[in-house]
Amino acid sequence: MIKNIKIYSLFEGFLEELEINSLNIYERKLINLIKSDFDNIVSVGTYTAQRAKLLISLIEEKGKDISDVISIKERSSNKAGFPMKKLISLHVNRFRGFSKPEEFFFDKQYTLVYGPNGSGKSSFCDALEYVLLGYINEANSKRIDVEKYVRNAGLRTFDMPVVKGLDHNEKIIDIKQMPETYNFCFIEKNRISDFSRISANTPAGQKGLLSILFGLEDFNKFAMHFTSNFSEYIDMKGKKKSELDIKKQEIAESEIKIKTAKENLEKLDEETTAFVLKSELGKTFEEIEVFLNGSKAKDAVEIEDKEKKSHEGRVKNIEQELSKPISDKHYMKNGLTITESIAALETTIKGYKEKETEYEKKKDAVTYKKLYSAVTELEHLSKEECPACHTPLNAATLNPFSHAKLELEKLGEIVKLESEMEILWNSISAQHSTVSKELEKLVSVAVKLGCHIDIPSPTELTLKPGSEALIAIERFISLARNNSENFDSLFKKTEEENQKLSEIALYKSKLTAEKATLVAISDVIKGIKLRANLFSETVTRETAIITKFTEANKNLIEQAEKEKEQVIENGKYLEAYESITSKLKNYNERLPLKMVENLNGLTKEFYNIINKNDKNYELLDCVELPINAEGIIKIKFKEDIAEHDALHILSEGHIRCLGLSILLAKIVVDGKSIIIFDDVVNAIDDEHRSGIRELLFQDSRIKEKQIILTSHAEEFIKDLDNQFATLEYEELVKRINFLRPSDARGILVDTGETTFNYLVKAGSCLDREIKRDSLMNCRRALENITNSLWNRLGRVYKTELTVKLRSPKASPDLMGIVQALRKFMESNRFFSEEVNGQIVDAFKCLEGLESSSKNIWNYLNKGTHEESDSKEFDKVVVTKILTLLKQLNDNAK
Repeated sequence: MIKNIKIYSLFEGFLEELEINSLNIYERKLINLIKSDFDNIVSVGTYTAQRAKLLISLIEEKGKDISDVISIKERSSNKAGFPMKKLISLHVNRFRGFSKPEEFFFDKQYTLVYGPNGSGKSSFCDALEYVLLGYINEANSKRIDVEKYVRNAGLRTFDMPVVKGLDHNEKIIDIKQMPETYNFCFIEKNRISDFSRISANTPAGQKGLLSILFGLEDFNKFAMHFTSNFSEYIDMKGKKKSELDIKKQEIAESEIKIKTAKENLEKLDEETTAFVLKSELGKTFEEIEVFLNGSKAKDAVEIEDKEKKSHEGRVKNIEQELSKPISDKHYMKNGLTITESIAALETTIKGYKEKETEYEKKKDAVTYKKLYSAVTELEHLSKEECPACHTPLNAATLNPFSHAKLELEKLGEIVKLESEMEILWNSISAQHSTVSKELEKLVSVAVKLGCHIDIPSPTELTLKPGSEALIAIERFISLARNNSENFDSLFKKTEEENQKLSEIALYKSKLTAEKATLVAISDVIKGIKLRANLFSETVTRETAIITKFTEANKNLIEQAEKEKEQVIENGKYLEAYESITSKLKNYNERLPLKMVENLNGLTKEFYNIINKNDKNYELLDCVELPINAEGIIKIKFKEDIAEHDALHILSEGHIRCLGLSILLAKIVVDGKSIIIFDDVVNAIDDEHRSGIRELLFQDSRIKEKQIILTSHAEEFIKDLDNQFATLEYEELVKRINFLRPSDARGILVDTGETTFNYLVKAGSCLDREIKRDSLMNCRRALENITNSLWNRLGRVYKTELTVKLRSPKASPDLMGIVQALRKFMESNRFFSEEVNGQIVDAFKCLEGLESSSKNIWNYLNKGTHEESDSKEFDKVVVTKILTLLKQLNDNAK
């Protein structure tokens, strides 16, 4: 059962205004969570985030399972009209101060309840409030649990009061709690007093003035105590995840390494793809690797040569091809070239022979030339004597050295011939050597190529120049010429073989280039594979570390995983919280403003009635209640064009009158048929009470409503009792008095004839033959009637009465006032002619102007003042006085 019914009722009013169907599931669920633990949520606020923490615990415990269907209690509305015509009774027992059953009947329009402080009036009002509203404002303001508050202190228990009413079909009904309907039927003095003290608060506090007046401050606190920092308290990450994240610092480096390695592997895949395209081999990366380096799937011994080559890889195949030896190109000389070389040799031989023949002819001269040459060569050995005979040169007839030089000069032709022969022979020797070597090479090539050349391998020419040597050379030349055809055949064969060797060399050159390309590709592959292995090893190694960590923290990881769903749920509830609380705070700001709609005119009129005795310039020309949260109550006085902030310019007493005027205007606009005043008059200054009486019991917009009014102000109740005409009082007014028991705690109720109405009391005393007290009340009634009549006349006429005073400081005598009023009414007609005449006749009778009424004034004086040994009063005369005053009262009021 909800204890904070007042706040709950206003919260349901908020829900009614929401478009429920437009809310998402989590907004509706959050509303139901708030409703499910409403009292606890109300009881905690923003201090240490208590409300936020409570809501979070509800979300965690019930958030997943709670319904998203919002049920709102059926509420009455102003459009449907007020649900009853009037209250007719209250039964109360064991409730607050009531310890025994009491029955109160509200069988008349006005119930006036009087009692001193502590006599039980508040318990009476609390019983009505508890039944109609389901809560008691005083208990709420004191933070007391309502069930404790209403418990009878002595009996330590309470019974629910029973209130019955009359519906619009005149049918008696049991009254049900409807706080949204009956809230403004109650007007407590605390609302008025607190409202008047707002003026001393800060501007920020003034924003809540209407909330206080309308009793919304508790709802205001409820709405505003939803923190705007809910996100700081709700778990949006996960407690276990946070704990796990701390532990994960141990493997943070491993995760980074794995991430980096995987990123590098991805980049390597891209690099590999680009590499494969660039290779232009039309193969995948794996196929390229097998193509280059072969496969290790089979043992080389078990495979065929062709498959073996494929298995070994292209690079290996190329290396094998390149490792095969290649012969140098065969020495090659065609037959013509050989013939030319032999012919040149023969020509040189021929020239040599010619020189040799010429030399033979000059053989003797050649002998002496040798002699002289020998002497000349010995000159450096024997410069002082003849090398042959040892004769000193200075003793010899001829100097041998000089003589030899002279003779050699004479033999110059021989020397030239010998020189030419020597040159030719050297040429023969060189040509022979060249031809021999060429033939030797050709013979070697011929042997290799299987060709037949019948030439023995020539030897070096070791003979001295001469015929033997020439014979050997010529024999060699003859053999060479005999093989000329073989030379041509060898040349062709050599040319063919050398072409083959050139082709082999070109093939190997291409293989070498291909190998270089493939080796470069292979190196790239090795690099890619090396890096891929390194990255993969890193992933494997670091994954093992993480796996070990995962095993060690398996339970925590599982808990964190399960927690994810709650975190997601929390996020949705966070969004719902921000949405709903924003709407709630907006509603809270607008609520008091909504309540003052269309109250400006009535508020002004009621205020002016309450303050009718003020100067005209103190009355209001207009009132503007706030239309936004930042607004103020604006007023404009009569005879003034300026607008003012009411809280700044009005006195505290006038602010209370303004507050009461607003509440009464609200009751009228909302069509409430009941007003219950809980000692509210005591919050109003004495000088304004006559205006309140007039407003409550004479203004057509209020006087037709059922009024239950409690007060401890005896004079105020007395004035209320005596403002009615006699018949009106008997018909309209119910009096209840609360008395203080003298012997024990408790409540003593007098629902009998006790009243402050003078004429009723006078009649009661006369019925009991207490004529003196009857006359005393008759005189008081006359004073009340003359004062009331004088006030009524003063509203229409400039009523200037002439009265006599006994002394400068004395008040006018009652007789003087009666005479003055009678004279004024004889000259001025305020009432109808008949009524005016009846009032004048009554005053004449009271004055004793009629012979039959001369004892009346004496009776009024003697009944009021104490006298000893006075004559007994005639009941007939007393009865006549009472009847006269009742007639005068009915006409004057």
